[in-house]
Amino acid sequence: MTMSSPPTMTLSQNQVFAQQQTTAGDSLVVQNTSASKQDPVPGHAAHQLVLVAPPRQDGKVWAGVVTFTASKPVDVVVLHPYNKPQTANQTTGEPLSAPNPFAPGQNIAITLMTKQTDRSIFSGSLPFAGTALAIHTTNGEPFVVTYTVVAEAKSPTTTT
Repeated sequence: MTMSSPPTMTLSQNQVFAQQQTTAGDSLVVQNTSASKQDPVPGHAAHQLVLVAPPRQDGKVWAGVVTFTASKPVDVVVLHPYNKPQTANQTTGEPLSAPNPFAPGQNIAITLMTKQTDRSIFSGSLPFAGTALAIHTTNGEPFVVTYTVVAEAKSPTTTT
């Protein structure tokens, strides 16, 4: 009996292999293997990312769970609409934010979750809530990530 080597897969930087993807309005179920691309956020051109949950433009928020494994150390990034308060100053400070590349003229606040594991396997699973979700690096090195995301879009409640 002769054993053969398993087939190998080579990904170019822009290839995306979708195994399953379902987006029905307010539901998102995606399983993908994706190669990273340059981060489109202004001032982040040296970063790499894979957009996992697309940006919402309807005011709703994705709430769900993502599980991933990556070829290199990565961060998980959640984006939120950001309206700079009139009271922001040097005393109060501001959250990490940038111009929104998906909605010109608006800003986003950025939740950057680093070091998802202490192991040499770059993987994790975590709940998230926000306008968009990405897997990301700040060092500019391209990476490949396989992920599953299940999320529902929800309308935020109004607080006074």
